[in-house]
Amino acid sequence: MKLSNALSKRIFELAIKNDKTFYELSKLSGVPTSTIRSIASGSSKNPKIENIEKIASVFNMSLRDFFDDESFG
Repeated sequence: MKLSNALSKRIFELAIKNDKTFYELSKLSGVPTSTIRSIASGSSKNPKIENIEKIASVFNMSLRDFFDDESFG
Protein backbone atom coordinates (compact mmCIF):
# COMPACT_ATOMS: atom_id res chain seq x y z
CA MET A 1 0.00 0.00 0.00
CA LYS A 2 1.29 3.44 -0.89
CA LEU A 3 2.07 5.81 1.97
CA SER A 4 -0.60 8.28 0.83
CA ASN A 5 -3.22 5.51 0.87
CA ALA A 6 -2.10 4.27 4.28
CA LEU A 7 -2.24 7.79 5.74
CA SER A 8 -5.69 8.28 4.27
CA LYS A 9 -6.95 5.01 5.72
CA ARG A 10 -5.46 5.69 9.15
CA ILE A 11 -6.88 9.22 9.43
CA PHE A 12 -10.33 8.08 8.32
CA GLU A 13 -10.32 5.19 10.79
CA LEU A 14 -9.21 7.37 13.71
CA ALA A 15 -11.69 10.11 12.85
CA ILE A 16 -14.59 7.64 12.72
CA LYS A 17 -13.48 5.80 15.85
CA ASN A 18 -13.19 9.07 17.78
CA ASP A 19 -16.27 10.70 16.23
CA LYS A 20 -14.32 13.64 14.78
CA THR A 21 -14.96 15.55 11.58
CA PHE A 22 -12.13 16.97 9.50
CA TYR A 23 -13.27 20.41 10.64
CA GLU A 24 -12.91 19.37 14.29
CA LEU A 25 -9.51 17.82 13.57
CA SER A 26 -8.48 21.10 11.98
CA LYS A 27 -9.58 23.21 14.93
CA LEU A 28 -7.98 20.90 17.48
CA SER A 29 -4.71 20.32 15.60
CA GLY A 30 -4.15 23.71 13.97
CA VAL A 31 -3.77 22.01 10.57
CA PRO A 32 -5.95 23.64 7.91
CA THR A 33 -9.05 21.66 6.95
CA SER A 34 -7.95 21.71 3.31
CA THR A 35 -4.65 20.08 4.28
CA ILE A 36 -6.39 17.38 6.30
CA ARG A 37 -8.78 16.70 3.40
CA SER A 38 -5.87 16.54 0.99
CA ILE A 39 -4.01 14.01 3.16
CA ALA A 40 -7.17 12.00 3.87
CA SER A 41 -8.13 11.85 0.19
CA GLY A 42 -4.67 10.64 -0.78
CA SER A 43 -4.10 13.62 -3.08
CA SER A 44 -1.27 14.96 -0.92
CA LYS A 45 1.70 12.95 -2.13
CA ASN A 46 4.20 14.42 0.33
CA PRO A 47 2.45 15.46 3.57
CA LYS A 48 4.59 17.15 6.19
CA ILE A 49 5.43 14.99 9.18
CA GLU A 50 4.67 17.98 11.40
CA ASN A 51 1.06 17.92 10.21
CA ILE A 52 0.77 14.19 10.80
CA GLU A 53 2.16 14.71 14.31
CA LYS A 54 -0.39 17.46 15.01
CA ILE A 55 -3.25 15.26 13.77
CA ALA A 56 -2.00 12.32 15.85
CA SER A 57 -1.88 14.53 18.94
CA VAL A 58 -5.64 15.15 18.64
CA PHE A 59 -6.06 11.41 19.23
CA ASN A 60 -3.54 11.50 22.12
CA MET A 61 -1.07 9.52 20.04
CA SER A 62 2.61 9.82 19.37
CA LEU A 63 3.90 9.50 15.82
CA ARG A 64 5.05 6.00 16.74
CA ASP A 65 1.53 5.06 17.83
CA PHE A 66 0.02 6.63 14.71
CA PHE A 67 2.30 4.65 12.39
CA ASP A 68 2.02 1.45 14.45
CA ASP A 69 -0.82 0.12 12.33
CA GLU A 70 -1.14 -2.69 9.80
CA SER A 71 -1.81 -0.09 7.08
CA PHE A 72 1.87 0.85 7.16
CA GLY A 73 3.12 -2.70 6.74
